[in-house]
Amino acid sequence: MSRSPNKSLPSIIGEGVAIGHFLIAHLVVLIGFLWPDFASLINAKTPMPGLEFLYSYIDAPAYMIVEAIGSSANHNVGAAYAMGEAVIAFSSIAYGLATYSVSWLLVAAVRG
Repeated sequence: MSRSPNKSLPSIIGEGVAIGHFLIAHLVVLIGFLWPDFASLINAKTPMPGLEFLYSYIDAPAYMIVEAIGSSANHNVGAAYAMGEAVIAFSSIAYGLATYSVSWLLVAAVRG
């Protein structure tokens, strides 16, 4: 696998983290939706244990920001999953940018 000459190492690392987070977060939501024992495993208090796990352990800062902008309607499954998508997208971008920034600083420090 060769990398594109136009992409820097920090951008490849940042994109990898963002895409990896996006996929893992969706997998957690899907497991919570399809596996009935997941709710008892995490002691879920809502009917959507995948989203509850995501909000509590993976994307807590992003959830607090998105929740301040728009409230999650837990009684409406469609609205709750739409908010979940917003949280996942926002946090994937934030984690990707943070990783890119740290990687850029490390590469700059190594190169001198």
